Amino acid sequence: RRVRSPLYLSALVLTLLFPSTTAVDPSKCNASGVFFHTNTSQCLPCTPNHYCPPSSTLIHPCPPMASSPASSSSLSSCTCPAANFFSNSTGPSCLPCTVCPLGSTIQGACAAGSTSDTVGCTPCPLGTSGSGVSPSCEECGAGTYAEAQSAVCTSCRKGSWSAKGSKACTCEGGWREEKRIPPWVSTIIGGPVQLIAGGGLEDSWGYVDGPVGKARFRYPNGGVSSQDGRSLIIADTSNHALRIVDYATMIVSVLVGPSTADKPDSGYNNGEFSESRLSFPSGVAPFGDTVLVADMGNNVIRCVNLTSRLTTTLAGHPTRGFPGYSNGPAASARFTLPWDIVLSPDSTTAYVTDQLNNCIRTVDIATGYTGTLSGGRGFGMFTPAGHADGAADVALFDSPAGICVSGGLLYVVDSASRGIRRVEIATGLTSTVTFLYGYEPKGIATPPGNTQLYVSTSTSILRINPSTGDVSTLIGGNTDQGGLWDGEGSDARFFYPTLMHIEAGGRSMLVSDKYNHCFRRIHFEEGAECIQCGEDAALDQASSGTCETYTVTVSLLWQSDLASFNTASPSLLRVVSDLAVVRPDYVTLMSATPPGDPGRRQEGGGGDAGGDGDEGG
Repeated sequence: RRVRSPLYLSALVLTLLFPSTTAVDPSKCNASGVFFHTNTSQCLPCTPNHYCPPSSTLIHPCPPMASSPASSSSLSSCTCPAANFFSNSTGPSCLPCTVCPLGSTIQGACAAGSTSDTVGCTPCPLGTSGSGVSPSCEECGAGTYAEAQSAVCTSCRKGSWSAKGSKACTCEGGWREEKRIPPWVSTIIGGPVQLIAGGGLEDSWGYVDGPVGKARFRYPNGGVSSQDGRSLIIADTSNHALRIVDYATMIVSVLVGPSTADKPDSGYNNGEFSESRLSFPSGVAPFGDTVLVADMGNNVIRCVNLTSRLTTTLAGHPTRGFPGYSNGPAASARFTLPWDIVLSPDSTTAYVTDQLNNCIRTVDIATGYTGTLSGGRGFGMFTPAGHADGAADVALFDSPAGICVSGGLLYVVDSASRGIRRVEIATGLTSTVTFLYGYEPKGIATPPGNTQLYVSTSTSILRINPSTGDVSTLIGGNTDQGGLWDGEGSDARFFYPTLMHIEAGGRSMLVSDKYNHCFRRIHFEEGAECIQCGEDAALDQASSGTCETYTVTVSLLWQSDLASFNTASPSLLRVVSDLAVVRPDYVTLMSATPPGDPGRRQEGGGGDAGGDGDEGG
C-alpha cells in the first residue's frame, strides 16, 4: 500500500483551503486589504480582526479586544469595543474609558471606536440628577428631590412635598417634622405592622404591587440598587419572585416570577420574564444591565437581564437544579442552598456562600465555570461543617450566610459558628475577625474604605472593627424581642434583618427586615421625618409642620373577676394589650394580687401609656 508523505498531505490541505492554483507575482498584490500567501502564491483577502497593508506578505492582528472587518488595510480599521478607547501611548491597545459616577455629567464621552478617553466628569448640584452617561443634569420635578451625586430624583415620602429643583422635602400641613440624629432608621418599602380596631395586629406580608407604602412582600431576603442607580431589585424570597422598585415613582412591580394576581408558586423556567420562575431567591448582585441571583431553592445561579428581559442559568444544573457539590463547567457545577452572592472588584467573578456545602464558591461571570475558594473539603451531597482557619483546603465553615467584598478581601458571616470570617481572594487563606456569641448573625456589609463592618442579627445591627474585632451596637437591640419601630439608636426595632446594601457612597444602608416583610434604611447623616399628627392633636396653624402635643394616662383598676372587666371595657383592654406587643417600652402588663383576695394571682392590665398624639398615647 502506497503511503503519502507529510509534505504531500500538507499541500493537499492547502489546495482544499485555497483551490485556485494559478500563481501570482507578489508585486501584483499591492491592493489594500489583501496579502500574498507564500504557500499558495495567491493574493488573498485579509481575514476579520486583522489588517493587511499594500504589498503585505503577512496579516497583522488587531490589538487585543479590538476588531476589524474582512479586507481591512490599516491599523486604523481596528476599533475598540464600547467602554474602551484606542491608544498608541504604550503601543496599540484598547484601554478602558473613564466612567463617570452616578449623579454626574460626562463631557467628551468615549464611545465604541473612540481614539481618546472621556474628557471629564462634573457632579450634579443639589436638586438635580445625573446618569453619569449624559452631558447634562436633569432638574427634579415638583414632589421629588435629589441629594448631591444622585442618579435619580426620588419621590417625597408620605406627608411631605417639594417644589421643582428641591434638594429635600418639607412636611405638609397635618404633619410635624421630627429631627433625627444618626444613626437612625426609617421604613421605606413595605407596610409597618399597625394596631387595628377590634384588637390584633394587621398582617404586613403578602404579594401586592403598587406604591411602596402599600406594597407587600413575604420574607424578603435581599435587595440591591441596579447599577444605573434608578431602581431597587428585591429578592422576595417566599413569594419566589424578583421585584423592582422604581426610585423615580416609588412604585413596586414584579420583575421575574408569577403575577401578583396569581398564586406565588416556585418553579424553574428560563426565558421571558413573564414565563421565568424562581424558587426562594436570596442574594442578588448587579452586573451592568444584568442581576445575578442566588436561586436558593433551585440550587443554581441565575442571570436576569434587564435589557433583553430574559432569564438564564449561569451555573448549576440546567434543567432541575439538583443539590450537590461539584466544580467545573457551568452545567456540571452543583450547589446546595446558595445563600448570598457578591462580585469581585473587577466584576469578572461572583463569590457565593454555598450554605449547606459549607464553603465559598467562585463563578466565572463570562463562562459560568465554578470553583471553590475556601472550605468545601470532600465530595458528594454535602461537605463537612466546622470552624477552622488556615489555607483554602484546610478552612472549615458552618452554614456561611452573608458575604461582602472589600478590596482583595471577602468578609463572611459563618452563621452557625457565630464567626465573622475573613478570606483572601488571591489565596483563599481564611481567618476569624471575631465571634458573636449570643447573637444570630446573618447579613454583612462594609462602607467605602472598609473602616468597619455592619452585621445584622435577630434584633439589631452591630458594628465591628475589622482590624481589632471590637464589637458595638450600631442601632436597635435593646430588647430580646423583635419589633418594627423607626427612630434613633436603641429606640429602633428590627425583626430578623438579613442582607444589607450600602447606598449613596456610604451615606445610608438598605436593610431587608425579613420577618417584618419590609425594607428599612439606616441613615448615617442627620435628617428629619414627617410624622402625622394624632386625631386629637390640633395642628398648630402658627407654625406649619408642627402639632400640639398631649399626654393621656390610662389606668386599669383590678377587678375581682377579669371576665367582668372584659365585658365592661373589651376594646380598651385590647388596645392596651396590642400596644404592649408593638411597644413594650410604652406599656407594661403586670400580674399582681387584686385587692381583697390575697391568695389569688390574676393576670390583668396596668401601667400607663404616654406620648405624642401620633403614637396613640
